[in-house]
Amino acid sequence: MFNTLVIIPALRRVPPAQAAVVAQRVGAGLMRLGWAGLIIQGVTGFLRLARLRLLDDFVTLQLFDTAYGRWLGLMVLAWFLWVGAAAVQTFWFRPLLLQKLPYGSTLRDLERRRSLLMRISSWQERLSYFTLALALAALIAGGLIRV
Repeated sequence: MFNTLVIIPALRRVPPAQAAVVAQRVGAGLMRLGWAGLIIQGVTGFLRLARLRLLDDFVTLQLFDTAYGRWLGLMVLAWFLWVGAAAVQTFWFRPLLLQKLPYGSTLRDLERRRSLLMRISSWQERLSYFTLALALAALIAGGLIRV
């Protein structure tokens, strides 16, 4: 959420060269923090299901017969989609963004690289808004759960 609501709008106000440097420096820290948060959410969610003795019902899908189970299912689905979006950004987009052009690159290579970076940037922005929507869906589902 911080990325979508704070970082992306701030980087739009900065010239592209400076925005790239800022994004690269801030991005590594936010990536580690984001993955830590996702792992903690997954572990604590699993432990909460175990503590409430709902783990067996969750695995056999019987829990989804109740309103509680459906809201919980929405939260779990949002978490899995969030992990998927984070994996795409971390393990696919990030390596492409960090690649350097070889010294003997031509103008054509430079234009191809710039085009690729623009496409990745637009997809990253879409994924950021998608994860914001997932976070809001999980927040609403969590607020509507009744045990």
